[in-house]
Amino acid sequence: MGKIIMSDVFYREVNSRMSDDVLAISCIEYNVVKRTPRGAWIEPKWVTDYNFEDLEHRKMHWKFILDGVGRRFAYPTRELARESFIARKRKEIQHCGRQHDRAVRYLALAETMQYGTPSLALHEIKPADDLLLSELC
Repeated sequence: MGKIIMSDVFYREVNSRMSDDVLAISCIEYNVVKRTPRGAWIEPKWVTDYNFEDLEHRKMHWKFILDGVGRRFAYPTRELARESFIARKRKEIQHCGRQHDRAVRYLALAETMQYGTPSLALHEIKPADDLLLSELC
């Protein structure tokens, strides 16, 4: 993937829930408000349209986007924004899966009532390899 060409509009796809049963993906548009040699400052389109009189209120919503390739907050095309959204959701699924697995282990530990002694409580901190070696000895 080559150098990304800076455009005047950037996009970011985000979760959007219409109701408990209906999920949606929203695409937020960002306008470039200032360019620098290294990138650009962007703000949501709704901030530009609202036309705040105080610049400090507008700057609260500004984000900086670096030139080049790689992960960033918003992207110059909707396709790149969609790819970023998919990558973020995959990472979220991995994180939630690990968190779920850890919660299940702690629940099982609590239900077995074996968490009162230091040696049993500390086994959660040890790496898996140490547990295997200690059980074999």
